[in-house]
Amino acid sequence: MRGLVARVYPFVTKFGSLLDVTVRLADHAQGPATIVHTDSFDQSLPEGGHFTTPYRRGRFMENEFGADGPSQPYELSGYDLDIKSGGKR
Repeated sequence: MRGLVARVYPFVTKFGSLLDVTVRLADHAQGPATIVHTDSFDQSLPEGGHFTTPYRRGRFMENEFGADGPSQPYELSGYDLDIKSGGKR
């Protein structure tokens, strides 16, 4: 089934830098994943209720989390997704 990735909720330790959240989607298991959405997540916000909004569709998904440089630390303990059914079969 093709799904709509509506939200990504990163669970991070509070730091003052931004965390880059990249979502890659593909429609075929052996097809290339295309970078569909990259967004910055503010790590200084309190945990819970904060998210990025890719709003893109696909069958297969990869998430990547990172920072721009060595002076921008992050500690990711997990993430949650809000995925809705939809799109072409």
